[in-house]
Amino acid sequence: MPSENVKVVLVDEVGQERDTTYLAKHHGLSARWKRFAREHALVRGDILVFHMITHYIFKVLFFSFRYFVCTC
Repeated sequence: MPSENVKVVLVDEVGQERDTTYLAKHHGLSARWKRFAREHALVRGDILVFHMITHYIFKVLFFSFRYFVCTC
């Protein structure tokens, strides 16, 4: 990742885009990421895949096992 803050675009499964910022000092995303997560009802334990489309555009795929019931 870059050594300076940069704009990043997150694209969900239906193509809706959300802007956020990669914060180099913190090696993470800005508070706008929280909005994206809330809008998509993401919770701790969900699996996320960030597919890089271009340098700063990522398709975000998410998988949730909240409703998975093991019948073992």
